[in-house]
Amino acid sequence: MLFASKNNKAVDVVETRVNTLGPRPILLRLGTDKVRAELAEYLLYLLASVTTAEDAARYQEYQQSHKELLNEIAIVEKLSSDLISLRNQVDGLERNVEPLRNELSREMFAICRDIRCDECERATKQLSIALDHADRNRQSWFVKISWRAFEKKRLEDLQIEANKCRAIFEMLNAKLPSIDALSDESIGKWRTQVNNASRFIKAAREIQKYTYALDRLNNMESLPRLHARILALTERSMDICHKLWECWLSLQPAKLTPQDRRLIGDYASILQLIVNANAAGNMLGKEVFSKYYNLFPKITNLLPCWAVTSLSANGRIPLEAGFFDLVVIDEASQCDIASALPLLFRAKSAVIIGDPKQLKHISSLSLNKDRELLGKHGIMEHYAGWAYSVTSLFDLASSLCVGGQITVLRDHHRSHHDIIEFSNRTFYEGKLVLPAFVWVRTEKQLREEGL
Repeated sequence: MLFASKNNKAVDVVETRVNTLGPRPILLRLGTDKVRAELAEYLLYLLASVTTAEDAARYQEYQQSHKELLNEIAIVEKLSSDLISLRNQVDGLERNVEPLRNELSREMFAICRDIRCDECERATKQLSIALDHADRNRQSWFVKISWRAFEKKRLEDLQIEANKCRAIFEMLNAKLPSIDALSDESIGKWRTQVNNASRFIKAAREIQKYTYALDRLNNMESLPRLHARILALTERSMDICHKLWECWLSLQPAKLTPQDRRLIGDYASILQLIVNANAAGNMLGKEVFSKYYNLFPKITNLLPCWAVTSLSANGRIPLEAGFFDLVVIDEASQCDIASALPLLFRAKSAVIIGDPKQLKHISSLSLNKDRELLGKHGIMEHYAGWAYSVTSLFDLASSLCVGGQITVLRDHHRSHHDIIEFSNRTFYEGKLVLPAFVWVRTEKQLREEGL
């Protein structure tokens, strides 16, 4: 990975912040002779460093702790997701139940919560079958013409089923009529009560589903508490990550093979030769720089993170397509396109960081000359967005990306609340997340307040 910027200060800031995260640097700097000398000194220090058994044991311990924390976070996040899903489910069930609250009395609504729906449904179904058998109008033509031979037995069967489920139907607020004589009118009453019972059972199922889901929801941990647990676990995980990172860096020397150590030693020596020769005003032979370019790809396999300014890349990094897996270019809104092209050529993919509200790069190419060159080389029609004088690297990257490839960094930590609040309102549509306002009182004010 290569971190770069046209702004030397931006590289300095990122290098400092990254390398202070652990006991030894991970982002190595390329640049001036002073930078080369510091790099050579660090590489020699790395070769002289040792790793203890305690370092390895501590690394394993932190690695296990981090794994357990991640598992715990995943469990709590699943609980949070399930809670939200259940809450949405309860909301939907409540909408279905609300009309039933108005339709049923409070007593009947309470009964619906406790009845055994499957048992009631079986009884209703059996009674409905017996009623169909006792209804002459629903028989085949043969049974109809011989109805007197079937009628008594079928009425007895209906009576048996009615006796079985009469108490259930009364509980369902569906009182069965007398069975003394069945007529078209009385059968209609029977069917009305059966239908009433069926509707009541259906309503009871809805009420019970709602009640069961609501009880589950009430017994679950609240969403604020779950989020508080996730936050606490995440903070612990971040602390473990920092310790794990420190241990990983402390183990770096133990991961070097004899071949690796020889390569690093050779590279450090080449850097010192170049620095000393430049200091003495001496010319080095081509074989020294040939060795440098031969060693650097091997060194980047061992030490993969590097930083450089865009103007310092020439002569320090091989001009080879896709040399780095990733290049990160910071302050890209102040970077011209041309100076970034050699960096982009050296990378397989790129992350472009910038702010369209910042000032663009200062162009030494006039607008008229820029327009003249675009027209002269016939690229105005298809490549107008590459105009050097008015388009920054960030502008170009924004035009080539789709929405899903753009990430907005909203948190602001640098400026005082009152200062950045003006910019937030004026330029950023109030979307920045600002630091909490803190009123700082002077010592004189504290004395005046008697504190």
